[in-house]
Amino acid sequence: MARYAMQVVLLMPLLCLAADQAKTDSSPLQVGKDLPGPFHPYNVTGAHAGKYHCQVTEHNFENGILVFVRNFNAPDALAAVRPLLTTIDDRIEKNYTRVRLNCHAVFTSDDLTDITGSIGTPEANAKNDDLREAFEKQLKDFANAEPKLKHVVLVLDDKNDLKKYGLDDSKLVTVVLFKKLQIVAVFAVAKNELNQKTITEINDAITDKLGATRK
Repeated sequence: MARYAMQVVLLMPLLCLAADQAKTDSSPLQVGKDLPGPFHPYNVTGAHAGKYHCQVTEHNFENGILVFVRNFNAPDALAAVRPLLTTIDDRIEKNYTRVRLNCHAVFTSDDLTDITGSIGTPEANAKNDDLREAFEKQLKDFANAEPKLKHVVLVLDDKNDLKKYGLDDSKLVTVVLFKKLQIVAVFAVAKNELNQKTITEINDAITDKLGATRK
């Protein structure tokens, strides 16, 4: 009995590790897989501002960067993500004529449960519309602050529309690099991890995987 108990104790860490690995392997965001599919965000900036438009569908055969920002209206969340987005914007600017590279940042909030404001009661839909308009103004101000975001397109969406992407709610930012809809790199980053070291690692991947130089 004692030997059996010892075997169980020794086996438990392996079982936990296997469970964690299975959870990772089941994620839809894995290198080598295709993107989980289109989604239908409200575009705040860019050519389709004020409309519902899928940037993934538009740029499906180009090199692309998706930046998902979770609960962006939490305190200091926008300030934390700004250095990453301005760095990516600069990379696109420097590679504009040699590499077809696009990026859109997808912002979600626990408060905005329906981006279209059309599936609840009239009162709930009106509240959702008011909230979307307030968030739209907030993100426009964010995009226009110096240095302005000239190439990164900002969009709003709700968690339900992005469900198939399997985003980790514990992470502030999930960055997905893709080529012709195939995922080539993924970074899931908590707020306290979004530092210069992490931004450099993401930039290195943009160079290595998407061919965008730093100069």
